[in-house]
Amino acid sequence: MTQLRSFLLLSCSQRKRTDPDPLPAFERYDGPQFRVLRKFLRTHPNASAFLDIAILSARFGIISPSTLIPWYDQRLTTEQALRLRQDALKTLQHYFQHGSCARCCLSLSRAYFQAVEGFDAWIPATCNITIIQGSPGARLSLLFNWLYTLSKETIAPNSLG
Repeated sequence: MTQLRSFLLLSCSQRKRTDPDPLPAFERYDGPQFRVLRKFLRTHPNASAFLDIAILSARFGIISPSTLIPWYDQRLTTEQALRLRQDALKTLQHYFQHGSCARCCLSLSRAYFQAVEGFDAWIPATCNITIIQGSPGARLSLLFNWLYTLSKETIAPNSLG
């Protein structure tokens, strides 16, 4: 069975661990979406074989989950989103330049989505794009469904064979 590559972009969260030393972004951000994602990765330890994750930070732009970051408190404004856009689009393009991504999910608030507006112009037509927006509860539910549907399609044994 062929492993399909998938890409997930989450916006950072207001809720952060307050440890004084820099932490990997994946540990620093502690909002509900990050908790859902961490639980998914704990229960699916081989997910890194098919899932690339990036985080859109109001302060740092698009970063990897392993990027060490200090504690900070900054909300993304429209002006900041516009300033981040050029670098954010270049970074996203890097994830898609080889055409190996079959699925893409962006879970971003409206303000964060402004920083990546236009991202779909160079995503291959074969890539299935999911954009998660709406209320926090709806976003959590949709993220959960996307992750666990993804795991069934890429991890579960082939029931036909």
